[in-house]
Amino acid sequence: MTNLVEPRSFDDFEAQFQNHFSQKVEDKNARYGDYMPAYRLGYDLALNEILMSKPWEVVETEAHEYWEERRPGTWESFRGAVYFAWKQVKDSATEG
Repeated sequence: MTNLVEPRSFDDFEAQFQNHFSQKVEDKNARYGDYMPAYRLGYDLALNEILMSKPWEVVETEAHEYWEERRPGTWESFRGAVYFAWKQVKDSATEG
């Protein structure tokens, strides 16, 4: 049985997010600060009580709509950062 553990703060994950950004973002003109809202969204989605038990395919639909309302036409550029943060936080919130 899987038990939830106390959620960690965004700051606890930020080094992982920065590392992901430096390794995976192909746009050399991009800055981490440009991508931080995407990592924050993934973090928030992973801790959302309604979505936390849902698979990425369901969460992604919500994330995509939310993101596009605020930053039209940019989802594909930021999708990977949202997913990475969501997965890191979700994986860390359970213990086997």
